[in-house]
Amino acid sequence: MLESQAIKNILQDIEKFENEIGNKLSDFEILQVLGRGAFGFVAKVRSKKNLKIYAMKKVDLSKVEEDKKKYYKYETIFLKKLNHPNICRLFCSFRENTDIYMIMEYMDNGDLLAFLKAYMKLKKYIPEEKLWNIFEQCLQGLVYIHLEGIIHRDIKPANILYGSKGECKITDFNVSSAIDK
Repeated sequence: MLESQAIKNILQDIEKFENEIGNKLSDFEILQVLGRGAFGFVAKVRSKKNLKIYAMKKVDLSKVEEDKKKYYKYETIFLKKLNHPNICRLFCSFRENTDIYMIMEYMDNGDLLAFLKAYMKLKKYIPEEKLWNIFEQCLQGLVYIHLEGIIHRDIKPANILYGSKGECKITDFNVSSAIDK
């Protein structure tokens, strides 16, 4: 009974976000493409329904090998389950034709890789206190997802988003897997 109520609560939350944010591509205005990959892109978008800014990940499943398509389904399932300050939040996802769209929390400073490259370009060292803060946040996110029975399997600076207030959030769960608890 508790598990079915928990699932109902998750579905109600998803429906609430979809109604508030949008659940089709025409509900969003693409403001800027932030990055491109082999199967799609990530863009900064504005919801036409609530006028808030989000990140939208688009994956063209027609370009993905058949045996790898399941990973994008798993990614949305895992992210809908997770709720932690160091995990990038998924608000909703939807499918149009062969494309999957994931509407996620927008992080204004990009990823940790860009942050590290900026320091290298300036030939400066990152202050030790800042490094420890980043490390601690990443560990808190990893501990949480492991406690939830998920293994990320692709932790790297490009998959850790970095905000202007120093917050770190793990993202890109498309090769993650679940473990039995």
